[in-house]
Amino acid sequence: MAGPGKPPALSFSPFGQAASFGRLVFRLYVGRPMVMVRKFDIATITLLAEQYRLDTLQLSPAMVHMLAYTDNRIDLSSLKYVNSGTAPLSLVTREAFENRYGVPVLQAYGSTEGGVTSLELYDDVTAGLRGPGSVGRITPESEWRVVDSAGRDVPVGEEGELLGRPDQTVLITEDGASTLQLDEEGWYHTGDIVRVDEHGILYLTGRLKEMLIVGGFNVFPVEVEEALLESSLVREAVVVPVPDERLGEIPAAGVVWDPSATDLRESERVGQLVLQMRKRVAAYKVPRRWFTIDEVPLTPNGKVDRREAARTAAVESRTMDELA
Repeated sequence: MAGPGKPPALSFSPFGQAASFGRLVFRLYVGRPMVMVRKFDIATITLLAEQYRLDTLQLSPAMVHMLAYTDNRIDLSSLKYVNSGTAPLSLVTREAFENRYGVPVLQAYGSTEGGVTSLELYDDVTAGLRGPGSVGRITPESEWRVVDSAGRDVPVGEEGELLGRPDQTVLITEDGASTLQLDEEGWYHTGDIVRVDEHGILYLTGRLKEMLIVGGFNVFPVEVEEALLESSLVREAVVVPVPDERLGEIPAAGVVWDPSATDLRESERVGQLVLQMRKRVAAYKVPRRWFTIDEVPLTPNGKVDRREAARTAAVESRTMDELA
């Protein structure tokens, strides 16, 4: 339903993704037009972009990536900005999208339990107030703390786990019990590693639940994936742990190779990539096992499916020696 002069909002997978459902409810509340799409795909967005002069889009990082690298010619010149949420957006992907379409991508951070915690503001982004890993200003409504492993508040600019205090959003099971686990002071632990700068801008740097411990050192997959995506050899990447007798676990990288790399044997691609990675991250963060994939597996709501990637890594990943 789209009235004249009022471009519709698009809602992808509205009943499987909280952010998209929220967009749907808001549009219904204010009486603005909305087009609901069961599942995101390039053909659909190409058609809708031609049919409507879209002013904004709300996308997951996977959708942003698909648009950034599609071979289709899509006219998105009517957009003022794009919102990205549900998972961290790669800096490389964000820059590729913005360079291609000339449209800023504004990120947000939140959770089902606590709602929206931070939002990137259009004026902040156009003024350059963002950096790698930033997810915007913490909203005035958010009650939060950043703590170290002992539960002590950390100074501004230092990393720690983000704790939130829920206001109204609480999950209830069928038997009436709350699924939200709070500590003795009423805080819930997000499991996300963050820092907050002097402007109140939140930077997401890792996730405790996804963190690898490699010989006693902490490794966050997102950091390694960012470094992989800086290489011209790589189109997409996912990093997961695999067991190791000596180190406990080691990082394995699933790579969607850039078409420009297909002339090289897999062992040559990996060899070049390892050399590049050693210049970007500490040695213990460089993946020790590798596997080639056609695409990064995604959950139904558009997040990286790390469990599926780990299952593939357990069967198909190889060391450099095994690839040679």
